[in-house]
Amino acid sequence: NIFNYLIKQNTRKGEVVYDPFAVSGITVIESNFLERKSIGIDLNPLTKFITQVTLTKLDKKSLETNLEEILKLPEEILSLYLTTHKKKLYKLKSAIWHEGKYEKISFVDQFNNKYTKKPNIQDNQKIKKSKTLLENYKKQKLIEYPKTIIFNFVKRSGVETIDKLFSERNLLTLSVLKKNIKKIKSPRNRKFFLLVLSSILPATSSMIPGDRDKVTGKSGWVISKFWKPKTHIEQNPIEVFTKKARKSIKAKLDINNKITNTSYIIKTKSSESDVSIKNKSVDLILTDPPY
Repeated sequence: NIFNYLIKQNTRKGEVVYDPFAVSGITVIESNFLERKSIGIDLNPLTKFITQVTLTKLDKKSLETNLEEILKLPEEILSLYLTTHKKKLYKLKSAIWHEGKYEKISFVDQFNNKYTKKPNIQDNQKIKKSKTLLENYKKQKLIEYPKTIIFNFVKRSGVETIDKLFSERNLLTLSVLKKNIKKIKSPRNRKFFLLVLSSILPATSSMIPGDRDKVTGKSGWVISKFWKPKTHIEQNPIEVFTKKARKSIKAKLDINNKITNTSYIIKTKSSESDVSIKNKSVDLILTDPPY
């Protein structure tokens, strides 16, 4: 960890480290682990959110209980990710869409062996059902999701709003997961799971190019734009969220032992306009500037 190394080599405990482009908050986080005071500034509000969640100690048992509650989804939604093959029921892993057509499905058996097939009549009916359910949930105000207009400089392939970057099935499911997270009583745990949900949005969107033979995703971040490739993968968001949440809980427990009571400040603003930091009050400036 180069940030940890540089902080350790260039400062002593109690000294102040400053990051004017904090991004994911790694400078502030590592400074806290090493008992150095720190100041982080970034225009993106996610910086403050990520840093605060990371530097908050959480209880494993309560997180696992909350995860079980979040995953209590209506049967009508769970059924959207089931498929039949040779008269047996399997859990959908992912699907390939090509030029707007539902082309291929991958599913797993009880031993986690993966198989692929073309969608049958029931599979196609579930796509139609997803659209109907999404409309019904919206009308009944059971879910909410952003419909933010995508700026022209990051727009590609004619997608106008953020919600259109997701299949109707995944948009519905992610929205219900978010609704369940918001029911969590503990603000700390709630923020933790909102961060987990946020982290899986790219993988569960329609922005990942798909391999039509293997029914897997390819690297989707070769261009810095919001887009929907002609051939893209649709991953099961329930499975992706569950896997990510369990990994994050395990990682959180490892981090708990490193968190100290050392103070830190995170500001959501431009470092260029910040005049609150006094002259000669900082011992080390450590940053990874945006390109």
